[in-house]
Amino acid sequence: MPVLYNSNCLFEDKNGIKYSCDNLRIQGLLSDDGWCQDDFERYFNNPTNFRISDTYICTGVGKYKYLWSITCKNTTITVLYCFNGYTNKADDKRRVVLEFNPNKLEYDDFTEIHNVIRCLVDLTVVRCDLAIDIPVPRQFANLIKDQRNYEYHDYNVNGITEYLGSRNNTNYVKLYDKQKESGLEEPLTRLEYTCKPSLIDFQKVKAKVIVERDQLEIETMEYDGFSKSQLATLKILQGLDVHTRVKALKQFSYRNRKKYSPYVLADTYELKIDTKCVQAVFDWINGALYNRSFTMT
Repeated sequence: MPVLYNSNCLFEDKNGIKYSCDNLRIQGLLSDDGWCQDDFERYFNNPTNFRISDTYICTGVGKYKYLWSITCKNTTITVLYCFNGYTNKADDKRRVVLEFNPNKLEYDDFTEIHNVIRCLVDLTVVRCDLAIDIPVPRQFANLIKDQRNYEYHDYNVNGITEYLGSRNNTNYVKLYDKQKESGLEEPLTRLEYTCKPSLIDFQKVKAKVIVERDQLEIETMEYDGFSKSQLATLKILQGLDVHTRVKALKQFSYRNRKKYSPYVLADTYELKIDTKCVQAVFDWINGALYNRSFTMT
């Protein structure tokens, strides 16, 4: 069974939806203490540490001079050091960025995280990936377009993936087939938000997800108050895909939208996000950073 969750950072709501952190990008400054600087250098220059690989040195402006990859069983920890900024600030030369997936690290892997962050000061989370796992088949979930850039891909191996926003930005949303990606036996759709670990920031990034019901007896619904032409419109709308139905409803007046929506979207429901679980994930991230410990139990 693939490693899906860090047991310390896993929260589940009453509907069986799981919340966790799937990626963290942390930034800090290498301490100006001589012992810390020596320890940092010894750690990455130690020839007996076979986990450290792919050392990369770059001299370009706007780039980090050093990049190290720390190889773990299920993932890789990436460390960037010494930013060659355009303004040549002194702190840029001490800047360190650490990126890793807490869900994929095993117990011993967190020692590597500790060996790096113990040498840093002014730690902050640049961004995190909040993973929300919905126990439904991917084809039943729909990420609804908004003002952000939207992409739809149907990959042969990993299935359907939808995107909102810009990659490598904190307004990014991704909906994909976690069952196919991880080779799971049970259906699982993952909704992933790239944001800062703050409920206020999350609310700005939040997107609408419509889930289609497996079965629904629409025939039992009463259509009182609809004219023949309105019933014809309803029939056309009900035959469209969910994205097109939602887009079409936006063109209606408020009064007609309120009247048509229960029938047009009768075979769907909007995914409800449990903000208490979201806050619990953010509390874990901020607490782990404060205590400099991301250990899983």
